[in-house]
Amino acid sequence: MTHHFNFDNNDRPTLCAYCKAPAGPLLKKDKEHWLGACCMAHLKKLGEGERLPNKAQLNDIGTEYAIASTKNLYKKLLIDNKGEPLHEWERDDRKKIFVSIIREYLNWANARAREDDERLINGSKKILQR
Repeated sequence: MTHHFNFDNNDRPTLCAYCKAPAGPLLKKDKEHWLGACCMAHLKKLGEGERLPNKAQLNDIGTEYAIASTKNLYKKLLIDNKGEPLHEWERDDRKKIFVSIIREYLNWANARAREDDERLINGSKKILQR
């Protein structure tokens, strides 16, 4: 089930292909790709072709932050597009607003992750509830 020959360590999977948790040293070759697994049970499931349909989770506070942070850009683009509905804007303007919202959300999430890292460095192992 696992193959360790001809393995390119530069392309090592960091997440379990089954559950998306950090991968351990367990690997499975899937055609030209290597799949990582966090445990033997998940390695077995990968061997049987199973995967969980995990999706990234959003945080409502982060979403509110992203919306508030892009308000001025949205208003400017709305004026530039003569008040037309978003779906009728030029593609570049639609892209600007979506990129801005996503970037602000990721900035918020990265700041929370840094706070958690700093607390861990300073001795706290408690995870912040958000």
